[in-house]
Amino acid sequence: MEFFNLIKVNLFAFIIIFLIFINIKRDSRNILTDQKLFLTLIILTLSLLIIEIVKTFVDGREGAFMIKTNLLFSTIDYILAPVTSMIWALYADYKIHEDRARIEKRLTTFLVPIIISIWLTMINLTRGIFHGILFYVDKTNIYNRGPYFQVIMIISYGYLFYTFMQIIKYKNDISSKNYYSLIAFIIPPFIGGIIQTLFYGVKLTSVSLALSIFIIFINIQNNKLYIDFLTGLYNRRKLNIYLEDIITRNKDKLIGGIMIDLDDFKSINDRFGHSEGDKALVYVATILKNNFRKEDFIARYAGDEFLIILKVNKVTEIKGIVERLKTNIEKFNSENITPYKLSFSIGYDVFRGDSPITSEWFVERIDNLMYQQKESKKLSFEV
Repeated sequence: MEFFNLIKVNLFAFIIIFLIFINIKRDSRNILTDQKLFLTLIILTLSLLIIEIVKTFVDGREGAFMIKTNLLFSTIDYILAPVTSMIWALYADYKIHEDRARIEKRLTTFLVPIIISIWLTMINLTRGIFHGILFYVDKTNIYNRGPYFQVIMIISYGYLFYTFMQIIKYKNDISSKNYYSLIAFIIPPFIGGIIQTLFYGVKLTSVSLALSIFIIFINIQNNKLYIDFLTGLYNRRKLNIYLEDIITRNKDKLIGGIMIDLDDFKSINDRFGHSEGDKALVYVATILKNNFRKEDFIARYAGDEFLIILKVNKVTEIKGIVERLKTNIEKFNSENITPYKLSFSIGYDVFRGDSPITSEWFVERIDNLMYQQKESKKLSFEV
């Protein structure tokens, strides 16, 4: 009865994770770095679930084929378990810092424990079926832990512990939604691994990992609905929801809005190509992220237009923020990263949450203010 329950639980988890895999793979043309890592994590989890199902089926069954199958799949299990933890650590690192170059630099260091675990697993094979240092299969084809079984556990959970410490360290740099999702991911495998280590024969690691995948998937899917694919900023759909929410919750406070338009965007596309035009939009998004506070709302409003919604204490505060933005644009241009100079037309204003105006009217107002500045630039150029 226990045998069939283990098979059913792992099979159910496999089906759920496989459906998630199909959902993400279907949109693979528009996949981001974190989603690539997440997709890799899913593939590894599916593999571990298959391994668990096969191991559960062959364990204790007599015959040379069954023994070799048990040994083979247990070996693969010992290789993939630390790799899965490493991919999770890279995924979490990217979600914290959103820096692909950072994880590429850290990959070499992250691979060192993996190389050690693979080396130990290969040594385990050379010791023969019945004398492994990590694990072995006895003459009745029962899987047993070896004297150095804990080494693989330490490596696997070392990645999780490192990730947990990174999440805590950079808590203030992570959105609350991502923070709790990243923490929630660690809990099921951690608890499942402890139970599996303390109570020999209980198999929970793969299933608990599948549960964590499901938790993260829900978070990613929610983000995909509201995130602009190219820039990583919020999209207009999220903007509409956010505006209504911030007005409702801040009736007696000042709310500022800044509308930004990238000047001569068509010229960038025409002269340097649409690929370079996309890069320009990404550069703008990066400048905005660095300029504004974590709690400020930044959205890509239209093709080359961006809208920032923020809470301010006084009207003059938003003027200082705009001036800081202009300084950051000048700094970017001075670094000569692009073959063109970035220039913005900006419109901004402030209103109280309890004022009778609508969010639509306010957005339209700062949009008009932005276009007025844009037209004045054209007139100045013509003169």
